[in-house]
Amino acid sequence: MSDPGRLSFIQDQDGTLVIRLVGAWSLRSGIPSATDLQGQVASTGNWRRVAFDARELTSWDSSVLTFLVEVSELCRQRGIPMDREGLPVGVQKLLALAEAVPERKGARREVTEASLLERIGTSTIGAADSFTEMLAFLGEMTITFVRLFRLKAHYRASDLLLLIQQCGALWA
Repeated sequence: MSDPGRLSFIQDQDGTLVIRLVGAWSLRSGIPSATDLQGQVASTGNWRRVAFDARELTSWDSSVLTFLVEVSELCRQRGIPMDREGLPVGVQKLLALAEAVPERKGARREVTEASLLERIGTSTIGAADSFTEMLAFLGEMTITFVRLFRLKAHYRASDLLLLIQQCGALWA
């Protein structure tokens, strides 16, 4: 199993904050948040630039790009230059592409908390749907058992053997 993605911060003598990207960065294993970087910047304050060390980055997907876009936005807001030379070439190109086209206004949907009445209604509808599905399943099972006991069930023996084989242990 691969090492999950993580990051660490190193402060250079010249006022550079080096962000080390380590392990396998993937959406499946979860990604570190840029809030860690915000805390680092807020706690120490004056950085001249932000650089990256990705020598121990074993693999990556678009999750690393998501993180880097957040870091780039934080650097832009604080007026800190971001040195991308330590990143893999593919990541550098994708980051440049992501920043080349500005985000459309209104593209992000604002997250709003549902009102109490809306949450109650959604839960009630979900419970009613689940209850309806359960009743339909029980009805189908009842009809199937009645047919089975009346010996009117239509089921091929080869299908039964196939299902038994699929549910059991694999044969060599």
